[in-house]
Amino acid sequence: MRPVDQIYAYIEHKGITAFEFEQTCGLSNAYLSRQKKGNGVIGSEILVRILKSYPELSIIWVLTGEGNMIIAPSASAQEAVQGGLLKGSVHPQLKPQLQPQQENEGSLWQLHEDFIEYKTAKDELIDLLKQQNAVLNAANADKAKIIALLEQRLNKK
Repeated sequence: MRPVDQIYAYIEHKGITAFEFEQTCGLSNAYLSRQKKGNGVIGSEILVRILKSYPELSIIWVLTGEGNMIIAPSASAQEAVQGGLLKGSVHPQLKPQLQPQQENEGSLWQLHEDFIEYKTAKDELIDLLKQQNAVLNAANADKAKIIALLEQRLNKK
C-alpha cells in the first residue's frame, strides 16, 4: 500500500474523518483525497506535520507498511530516562553529587529524574497546545472566508 492508503487506514482506525485529520495536521482541505486520486507523493514536510500531530502513529509503518501502526507516544522519552540516556547529559562535575549516597538514599538522583520527566512532559504539552492553536487559527481563517463568500452571494441577489 502507498503511504496515503496507510494514512487512510489510520484515520479509519482512529474513527475520525479525513477532514479532521487534515485540520489537525494543518493540511489543506481535501489534501489526502487529491493525493489518493492523483497518485501523489506525501513529502517529508507533511510527514513531519503528521508525526507532530499524531505521535502515536508510526511513520515507519506509514512509509513501509512494516511494524505496528501505533507506537507508545512518549516511549522514547521514557526509554531515555529509564535507559540512562538522559543521565549521561548531566555535567561530569555534577554527577558525583547526584549519585546515590547512603544518607539520602538517592533522593537527589530521583529529584533529577523527576525533573527530566517533568520537563519532557511540559515540552510535549507545549507542542500539543501550539498544534491545537494552529488548528484553531486555521479554522478561524476558514470561517472568515466562508462569511465573505456568503456575504458576496447575498450582495449578488
